Amino acid sequence: METGITEQTIIHVSDLHFGPPYVEKVGDAIVQLVEELSPDVVAVSGDLTQRARVSQFRAARAFLNRLPAHCAQVVVPGNHDIPLYRIWERLFSPYRLFKKFISPHRNSVHRGEGLTVVGIDSTHFYRRLKGGKIRKKHLDFCADAFANSPESDFRVVVFHHPLFALTEEVNHDQVLVRSLRSMGVQLVLCGHVHESLIYHFPKEQGQPSMSVVLCGTSSSSRGRSSEEGANSLNVIRLTKEHVSISRRVYDSSYNSFGEVEQQSFPRA
Repeated sequence: METGITEQTIIHVSDLHFGPPYVEKVGDAIVQLVEELSPDVVAVSGDLTQRARVSQFRAARAFLNRLPAHCAQVVVPGNHDIPLYRIWERLFSPYRLFKKFISPHRNSVHRGEGLTVVGIDSTHFYRRLKGGKIRKKHLDFCADAFANSPESDFRVVVFHHPLFALTEEVNHDQVLVRSLRSMGVQLVLCGHVHESLIYHFPKEQGQPSMSVVLCGTSSSSRGRSSEEGANSLNVIRLTKEHVSISRRVYDSSYNSFGEVEQQSFPRA
């Protein structure tokens, strides 16, 4: 696949949970890493707040404002960014604070040189308070976005809920997987489960390879399972030949995120 880019970098963070679970020194380490690596895109896959309160959204906005201005931001809401106990607000204006403090658009498109990143809101404020759902309108949004991008662009989709359950057995025949691959999507970034995962679908039957990357909680005390008590993020580097995914975990001894795993896949 020919592309004009030499290298692009994406930093993927998720589940910041501003509010009581937020760990300030870890958040500072994220800002420091973004400043050091100067990525092209910072992708935030939801749950910026713990309980969708004004003070928490203000803190999340202040954090995003600290990131270098030249780094594009693709930010989507998570289920925690919708009021839970404020029933009236949840039913009639569930995204008001997200739109006010974070972004007026719950679905968005970033176009860079050789790169298209689509952010999709996978939350459901009424029937699925914790779980998520990707609807036909979301797939149509993705299809329209990619239809207006060069065919050679590296195509990325960001949403909060994981593409599939965090198990060893993955159903390759899922409608969503097939739909995204048919659009040429090569990278899916998710969060929600507070545990990291890297899974790769190799190139087959005319469809490009696609990597699914889950991020743990990047800055809260709510890590789960193998990442209980841990904070993680992903650094993705794109070259003409490869996609390199570096999973990094916060190390309190050095007050920084150190690499604990790296996987590299050919671009196809």
